[in-house]
Amino acid sequence: MTGDSVLKADDLIEAILLAHENHVGVPIVSCGEVTLHPMRSYSGTAATDAFGLWMRGFNKGRKYAGLFDFTIHFRGNGISHKPDVIRPAVCSLPLEAVRKVHEGLDPASIGGLNSNQVGLACCIQAAFAEQEVNWGEEIFQQRTYFGRVDMTDRRLKESAPRDYLMVYIERCAHEAKKPGSIPEDVVKKLAKLVKTGKRSKNVRLPIKKGAKNPKDRPIEPAFGPFLPSVICGKPIPKWIDSHLQHARKIVAASPESQYYRE
Repeated sequence: MTGDSVLKADDLIEAILLAHENHVGVPIVSCGEVTLHPMRSYSGTAATDAFGLWMRGFNKGRKYAGLFDFTIHFRGNGISHKPDVIRPAVCSLPLEAVRKVHEGLDPASIGGLNSNQVGLACCIQAAFAEQEVNWGEEIFQQRTYFGRVDMTDRRLKESAPRDYLMVYIERCAHEAKKPGSIPEDVVKKLAKLVKTGKRSKNVRLPIKKGAKNPKDRPIEPAFGPFLPSVICGKPIPKWIDSHLQHARKIVAASPESQYYRE
């Protein structure tokens, strides 16, 4: 994709798969300010961090984890979850607009956004797509608590991988509306970064610890009401689902990750 293209979530997922299938290293243009850079040959952190420390057991059997990884660049800079996704979603965009991006709409089709806000919305959409591609139930994904089919907590079972970010956005937006609250301070307090691998940091998982089996770990009580599946009252569709046939075909023709360890 070139030029000032702005894409629906479905188009974005397909573009990512095609780039890896055709071994294309050219960035995918989501919009003029947002580009996605395919990390070919398991060169991204979704692959390199998948089998270190406790993640090795968590991702057992995921021999192709990170195959479709990509990095996101906004205005020429790589993004991270907290400053470039959660903060602008809470501080610079209407919550309803972010919800429409979460649903899969083309950011340019969302009314009432200026050009700067469309760029921010595209950045958020790309971050959602990264969660949907790299995390889930497939052999090319790392495991996640969000949308895992055997989760005891039904709210998590009915979630989608991108809800890991959206639950933070929903809760921060809720807290930011309280009298005297400053949105920037709310995000700083709630969305804390933790090291998740040798080269990456992410917002900490809002999942309670204690249960020996990961599938029995519920979402933290303070975040539960802000899961999209709870707000909508129904399961959240996964963006990757309609692309699984294509993704599995690419996996079948690909080598296993050189980082895989039993």
